[in-house]
Amino acid sequence: MYKVLIVDDEPMLRDLIAKTLEMKGHRSDQAPDGEEALKRIATQQYDAFIVDVVMPKMDGLTLLKKVRQMKIDLPVMIMTGFSRLSYMKQPVDEEAIRAGANDFISKPFSPSEFSARFHKMMATQEVLLQMKAKQQEIERRSSEMIAAIQKESLERIEEIKKGHQEGSVPDHQPHDLDDQEHGLQ
Repeated sequence: MYKVLIVDDEPMLRDLIAKTLEMKGHRSDQAPDGEEALKRIATQQYDAFIVDVVMPKMDGLTLLKKVRQMKIDLPVMIMTGFSRLSYMKQPVDEEAIRAGANDFISKPFSPSEFSARFHKMMATQEVLLQMKAKQQEIERRSSEMIAAIQKESLERIEEIKKGHQEGSVPDHQPHDLDDQEHGLQ
């Protein structure tokens, strides 16, 4: 179950999206514009954002850029009924992806199309989170292994120093078969 912030100035569309999400077991909050969305984001935890492009006070792409500047790395689906806006250099979908959107959906859309796109976006997010967790685990284990090797090396150096001070050098014990095979005893 996900908690989603729906940001659109059209109450009927916000309600339709909320009901579509609710039917799939998700919860949602609604905001009529980017400024209200930022207030909610500051006080609530969300799993995803659904954001319209054209809204009063703050458009959806500006909101998306602000969210990304806040280091919030949640999936964002941008929606609009326009393919190109006069103040944009590129088509809306290209601008949305460039701004950091994970998906883009054109209005009008059916509840089933929205639901399929939303769940695909969230499945992708889950895979990315799993990959990130595995990467962190690999980094943690690598750090532990490096620390153990460094400790063992320092201990070996101390043994050698001690042996030189006492006049004898401890025998090197091969750590693996490769040392024995290559005559590195």
